[in-house]
Amino acid sequence: MEMTLIGPDLVPRGRLDWVNCTVVQKLNAKGTFTAQIVGEGRAASRIVPGCRLFIRDHDAGAYSVLITTIERSMTSKGILNLNLSGVDDLVALAQRITFPSPDRAADQQNVADYYTDSGSAGRVIGSMVLRNLGPNARAERRWFGLVVDEADTGGRVEVKSRLKPVLDEAATLGDLGKVRMVCRYGQDRKLHFTVEAVTDRTRSMVFRQETGTLGDWTVSLTAPETTAFILGGKGDLKERLLGEYRIPSEDTWGWRAETFKDQTDAEDRAALDKAGAKETKLMAGSAAVTLTANERPNENGTSKVFGRDYLIGDIVTARLGGADYTDQIQLAEISWDDKGRNTKLTIGKTQDQDNDSPAWVRRVRDLDKRQRGMETN
Repeated sequence: MEMTLIGPDLVPRGRLDWVNCTVVQKLNAKGTFTAQIVGEGRAASRIVPGCRLFIRDHDAGAYSVLITTIERSMTSKGILNLNLSGVDDLVALAQRITFPSPDRAADQQNVADYYTDSGSAGRVIGSMVLRNLGPNARAERRWFGLVVDEADTGGRVEVKSRLKPVLDEAATLGDLGKVRMVCRYGQDRKLHFTVEAVTDRTRSMVFRQETGTLGDWTVSLTAPETTAFILGGKGDLKERLLGEYRIPSEDTWGWRAETFKDQTDAEDRAALDKAGAKETKLMAGSAAVTLTANERPNENGTSKVFGRDYLIGDIVTARLGGADYTDQIQLAEISWDDKGRNTKLTIGKTQDQDNDSPAWVRRVRDLDKRQRGMETN
């Protein structure tokens, strides 16, 4: 693995000697990293606020991360330690909000208006980024060095937003359109934002003990904070439009937890129901599998590696306890040290509300029951 220091001006400042490093990549969300650097190196002395790292793992992917914490310390023996941490470059989207009219200054916005668009997920997300923080944004809102690569891909989506974090809105669109967002430093010394279609690798990427690709694994079920909520649409007092929406997890966990949410932009029942369906999906509990992916070569001398053969957001299969669990890779934790590379994956997320009890979630519950049964025997 090679680690290059990139200055605030996006100009490379040299290679860094590292002791260990961990990158956590999340699907359509802000990832993180930590790294221990050899403090005596020449390039290490050039690390200042605003720098980032470009991490290239040979042919197994590349990662672009922004340094947000710099910690230098000296031991009693005179050894200089340098610890870095930060976030990946999708943080740019988290630090901008959706202006109803991106071409106008902040104090010229009409708070009654919304930013609206429709089309393929790739085009809608790309346009929103382009206009709110990319080259087409107002000068004071542009993210330095960011360019948006056109990508007309993914399912059809619609956005209606006002003063909300761009990353939150883009993540929702990405989930609906089945795409992933990537922001990475390029050879042209620019930060390239693009949207890519995820790939269904259900059959080609199967983690199982028989092939040696499956290491340690765990299954987790998490209860939602809310199982029933009331949405308040347009109107005041007695004339206000209201709707109640339930999350199927209420039946799973055996309790009802209520809350109220404002949805004042919903002007009729159809709009309120659409918003209710979206909120229901976001607020559900989770069922996930976390596993260690063994990336060592098999008997044929080949292996499948994250970042090359499959990516964040791709749909894969884990064969656990005699059953197959298929879903998207929501999180990947890649770590490097003197022993080599280690990869942990989280497959699965919020329960699919199109079905009260999706087949794979039911199997996770069944496996959880079997595990508890083994513990009591």
